[in-house]
Amino acid sequence: MTLRLVLGVVVVTIISMTLQTPLTWISAYMVFFVTKENRVITTLTGIGLFLGATIGIATSLLFYRYTFDYPELRIPVMAASVFAGMFSRGHWRLAHWRLPSVTRWR
Repeated sequence: MTLRLVLGVVVVTIISMTLQTPLTWISAYMVFFVTKENRVITTLTGIGLFLGATIGIATSLLFYRYTFDYPELRIPVMAASVFAGMFSRGHWRLAHWRLPSVTRWR
């Protein structure tokens, strides 16, 4: 796992510095965040992070496109998107819980 983590950070740092992306340290930090004990879980977490970041950036650009000329809409759209993100995160987390049934305790 250590070798995989070190190689991941080195590869991401080399790619980020070659492409001259700003905030290269965030890219390296994401490798620490994604890397897990198992390769399958690491792959699934990486795919989920990639999809989540892509959807987040796409919706931000979409909202920016339609609120660019309307500054009075920016704050409500930001508030609604933060609320939707927090609600969906909490909803999906609670959806995976298996609450014990009431009849089990009787």
